[in-house]
Amino acid sequence: MWRRVVKIALSLPFLIVSGLFSLYLVCGFFLVNPLAQKLLPWLGENKFASQLSAEQVKFNPLTLEATVSGLKLAEKSGAPLASFERLYVNLDTVGLFRWAWRIRDIQLDLPHATVEVRRGGKLNWLN
Repeated sequence: MWRRVVKIALSLPFLIVSGLFSLYLVCGFFLVNPLAQKLLPWLGENKFASQLSAEQVKFNPLTLEATVSGLKLAEKSGAPLASFERLYVNLDTVGLFRWAWRIRDIQLDLPHATVEVRRGGKLNWLN
């Protein structure tokens, strides 16, 4: 009995699957925040022509829960456009088996947006 279990555990397909799953867990728990800290400012500058930052981004790869704390979007000059204290998103795992993303729960704490009409009737969001 134990020989069979050891043989399966040391087989190449099992080692590949367990290695990929371990890599997924390590990336999900430990690399999401550092990647977000690098990617969000780049995304804000290159795609939104603004400053984008977050205090912390957490992701639980087992429960598919993500929490973004302290997200701030500002103009290049530093004038605030939008922010929120915390965004929590929980994806439904059943949707993954149907190839459909389903959101089980979403919470947004203390959202804030600044809309300003400037000279000539332009909004501060146009840039």
